[in-house]
Amino acid sequence: MSTPKPPSAHPQPSVSYIDFASTPLAKWYSDSYALAIDELFTPEECEELIDLAESTELEDGKGWQPAKVHYGLAATDQVLNTDYRFNDRILRFDHDAARKMYEKVFGFTLDSYPFS
Repeated sequence: MSTPKPPSAHPQPSVSYIDFASTPLAKWYSDSYALAIDELFTPEECEELIDLAESTELEDGKGWQPAKVHYGLAATDQVLNTDYRFNDRILRFDHDAARKMYEKVFGFTLDSYPFS
């Protein structure tokens, strides 16, 4: 009789850094960067975040809605443009959830991994 294998551990996050100084955006964003972090959240954490988003009480009673693009300072300054943004979203303003996500990302900032 064989012993069942334990569930495999969640893969370690892998990071891709995009140094804007080496892109066509350098003229405007030479001191900026972006991170692409794969496997940052476990599947369970992803489910928790989705459940949290879907528990948001919305004024109009709708759930996921087409994501609009903001073009000004007012909350109503937005337009639906599906030429480049074609996803749905739920906006939730939650300091505790934001703090938890920030803590997961913080170790991957340039303070930890500077460009050479």
